[in-house]
Amino acid sequence: MTRQEAIRKIMKTLGPKAYWTIKGHITSPERREQATVQQLDAHFRRAMIKRDLSQRSAQLLAADAIYQAHLADWRLAQDEPHSSTEGGYKFEVGTRDGIFVTPRAYGDTWEDVFAKLSTGKVV
Repeated sequence: MTRQEAIRKIMKTLGPKAYWTIKGHITSPERREQATVQQLDAHFRRAMIKRDLSQRSAQLLAADAIYQAHLADWRLAQDEPHSSTEGGYKFEVGTRDGIFVTPRAYGDTWEDVFAKLSTGKVV
């Protein structure tokens, strides 16, 4: 089969959005198997090195008093109340265009919301 015949058949089979790639080298099942084994070996070696690095980092950080003080401060800060739940309005009204939402008015009551909408200003 020629290249043009193969491309026509691909286009006919997969439609106008079809794609194809022609590599510059010839391979074989044995070479693909060898490459797969080499990739798995490399992946395993990287995973073992990453594990050793993580263990060493944990040991060093456990012995670092400054890091432990920062970690304790961070944990205390995590327990503090979030400002996103405080100081907000109960109602929010806006418009939606696809995935985009545009807030138009906020208020503690519906009357507040409609009063702000009647002014015509986007809040």
